[in-house]
Order: sequence, then C-alpha cells, then structure tokens
Amino acid sequence: MKALQLAVRAALRSSSDLTPNASKWTFNYRQLSSCSILMGKDKNKDDKSSEKQQKDPSQQSGSWFNWFGAARFEPAKDAHSKLLADSRAVYELQTHDVIPEQSDIYHNLYMEHVPKLLQKDYGIQLVGSWRVGIGDEDQFVHCWKYPGGYGQVSKFLESMRNDKYMMEFNHKLQRCLRSRNTELYQKFSFWDEPEPRQSKHMYEMRTYRLKPGTMIEWGNYWARGIRIRRKSYEPVTGMFSQIGQLYIVRHIWAYKDLESRKEVREAAWQIPGWEDIVQNTVPLIRQMDSKIMLPMPYSPLQ
Repeated sequence: MKALQLAVRAALRSSSDLTPNASKWTFNYRQLSSCSILMGKDKNKDDKSSEKQQKDPSQQSGSWFNWFGAARFEPAKDAHSKLLADSRAVYELQTHDVIPEQSDIYHNLYMEHVPKLLQKDYGIQLVGSWRVGIGDEDQFVHCWKYPGGYGQVSKFLESMRNDKYMMEFNHKLQRCLRSRNTELYQKFSFWDEPEPRQSKHMYEMRTYRLKPGTMIEWGNYWARGIRIRRKSYEPVTGMFSQIGQLYIVRHIWAYKDLESRKEVREAAWQIPGWEDIVQNTVPLIRQMDSKIMLPMPYSPLQ
C-alpha cells in the first residue's frame, strides 16, 4: 500500500506528465498503469490474508466445533442421503388442506382409516398426526414411516392401485380437501428417532428452505446444535427432503405449552455455542416458517 501511495504522488508531482487538452488534464497513463498493477498486487495480498483469516471454523484448533465431539460431515462428494442419514428409512409428510365445512367429516374419516391401514400387510408406521393450531387453519399434517426405504414406498404405491379399500378411502377423502401435498424425507443421523409420547404436548414444526449447496454445512452446524437442545425434552425429529421441494429441512419440537416453549428457547441462548450456531446457519436460509400443531387422538405423538 505504501508503494502505491508513492507512485500516485510521483504522478501528481511531475508537471511534465500533465498537458492541457481541450480544457481537460490528462495523466501520464504509464505511471497510472504502474499504480493499478501495484493496487492489484496489494489487493491479492489482502485477499490471501483475508482467506487465511476466514478458514473453516471447524478446522481451527480450540474452536467450539470441537467442544461437542460430534463428527464433521465432509463436503459433498456423494448423495446427501448417504452423508447425512444413517438408515434407509423414508418418511412421508402428508399435508391436507381441508374444506372448513368438511372438517368433522375429514377427522372421522381419517380416524377410522388409520387402524385399518396399520392392520394391512404394508409394514408402514404412523409417526404422528396433527391439526394445525397456529398457522394454516383447517390444515392437517400426517407423518408416516417406511422402515424398508424406497422399495417399501414403491410397493405401497403399487398396492394402492389394486386395493379396493384404499381406492374407496381416497374417493371419500378427495371430497373433503381443497388441496393436498406429499413429500418424502430422510432423518438426519444426529437427530433421535421420533418415539411415541403419552402425555399431552403441543408441537412446533419449523421449516427451513435452504440455499442449494448448503445442506452439508447445515448438517455440520446442527450436529452440534442438537446436542445443546437435547438437554431438554423438546426435540422430536429433524428431516431433509428427498422428493418434493428440495433443500427443505423440517424440525419438529414438543412443548408443554407456549409459555414453556418461550422459556426453553430463551434458555438455549445462555448455553455456550448456541449463539454461534444461529449466526452461522441463518445465512444458509432462503426462507423459514413455523406452525403450532395439536395431536390428533390417534397420533402416537401426544
């Protein structure tokens, strides 16, 4: 930078380098060219220094990344399902937007449907069923698990085409709906399996739409973050999308009520490391939203 300043001063100091031309002054471009070269050298030097200072925090000794002892996911060299999931299980998330006048009919229909479906030899499991309490009104969310993975999903879809009961159920269901959506997910390896809960809870589903290419980085931070939040009882499951809208992350949390949710979330900020996780994951997000869900009577998650 000092060399650059000297070159500029020399260009300004030399009167022979300035000549009047139509009431304008023209610099000696040879000297200005040397200035720009020096500027480029200084910029490259600064860039290298900046790159050195902005090393991946997980590689720095003494970093909070190493405090929790969780394995770090390497940059994507394979499918996310191999790098971030530890089982072949697939989760189906069904979202049903119900016609308000048909809400009771829908509720009774699905309540009768669940035990009948579980009795069939499909091997699928109901994780949870909820009605949205705060968020999209007249909306119901169901989470189904396919322990056998995509092969089991394919077998189930094929069976539905020839199952008389399923065809009749879908025909009745369609009359109750404004719209519906189905997506397939896999569970992050660092989240626990969603286990049935007996006592009453309210559930929060937080949805994060990530920037493409950031899923591995998200996993690296949340592998540490969930260790902090696991100290309380509220984590249920965390999943990432595989079919449907991609780069979607869903976190489901259980709370006693809204007041306990407020207390738990505020307490997390007092734990070392949580602030860093939030600061480093927010830039990865394109959009996020939250909804409060209330369990249906037949839901394993109460």
